[in-house]
Amino acid sequence: FYSINSNLTIELIIQLYSLDVLHVLDQINFAPRLQFDYLKTLIENPKDDRNIKYKIRNWKIPIEVAEKYIALLCEFSPNDVYRFLLSNDSYRLDECLKICQKYEVNEAIAYLLERTGDVVNALETVLQNIGLKSTSLVKAIHNRSSGEVIIKLELEIAKKVNIAIAICQRNSQKISELENEELWLHLL
Repeated sequence: FYSINSNLTIELIIQLYSLDVLHVLDQINFAPRLQFDYLKTLIENPKDDRNIKYKIRNWKIPIEVAEKYIALLCEFSPNDVYRFLLSNDSYRLDECLKICQKYEVNEAIAYLLERTGDVVNALETVLQNIGLKSTSLVKAIHNRSSGEVIIKLELEIAKKVNIAIAICQRNSQKISELENEELWLHLL
């Protein structure tokens, strides 16, 4: 049924089970993609039905649900994990860090490390990712890849550099002058 029309299936689940989310997740445990689509609909783009929207708007995401959604995001939409983490705080930092490390979602790992106070490792995570992207860029240039591929890699590197700069800026007031200097030198 789900493969026929996923949107209708999810709407039906939401209407029938309202916000008994843990029960629904347990019942559809056999289908991680359905779990993901269900949670995405529930958390990020609720239907325009007044009853459902009202219930969802006044719904605080339980920690277990947020962490399950983060794991599913890591699996099905890793580029959206960081944005979700920024906009929500219904999760345990250590648990989410483990989840993101399992799926190697580096931007989210750096953010979570920074939130736990491990600024040095947060920066190191971003710098390692810049190194990997730079290596890919060099290979792409050497292999005469299309301009589109090269531009995409350059933009990804620029984004990572901006993230590294932001980490240093956000934490420069929180650490000693010596630590601050070391952090910026490490970035350079």
